[in-house]
Amino acid sequence: MKSRILNVVAAAAITVSASALYAQSGNGSDVSGPPGGGVAGGTWVPFGGGGIANRGRGGGGGRVGNANPNAAPAIANVAASFSNGSPQTSPATGQTIPPAAVAQIGALISGGSPASVAQVSTALQAAGAAPAQTAALVQALAALANVSAASAPQAIVNAAQAFNALVRSLSASFLANPPADFIAIQAALAPMVASITH
Repeated sequence: MKSRILNVVAAAAITVSASALYAQSGNGSDVSGPPGGGVAGGTWVPFGGGGIANRGRGGGGGRVGNANPNAAPAIANVAASFSNGSPQTSPATGQTIPPAAVAQIGALISGGSPASVAQVSTALQAAGAAPAQTAALVQALAALANVSAASAPQAIVNAAQAFNALVRSLSASFLANPPADFIAIQAALAPMVASITH
């Protein structure tokens, strides 16, 4: 189990150095974010690259170790912060995320209700996100509401993989002007992913 966690950490370190290249490479998606964005020169960088993106697909060895004590508290902290109306800043743009979007994502990851699933799905699809990738991401985020300490690391990986799949499927126009819910999702996932990779 310890070696799996070390593998995730090592993969994350490698990914950080290659993130900007990966974001613009052969997947057919221009993943440039808003001009002047803060991550990798404005790039919507997928979470974890080789460590997160390939888990369960033959590239990372399947499930993550469930002994990570930081995962469940990270989910709880993000859910509480987003649900209580605390101002949130996008790690990609450096801008404050609209409070309504923060509240929607907070409701999704803290309660996972059908209403919050529908609201977030509608917001993403109205901006041009594909229904299949949107559904996978929103369901993975809703599943975070019901994790145990043992299941939290894998739930974070599942949500990060779903986010990465959505990013790879998005058009340049979506990524140049993403909806607030998308920005809020990325901001919510960032500390969760960091909790299992650092």
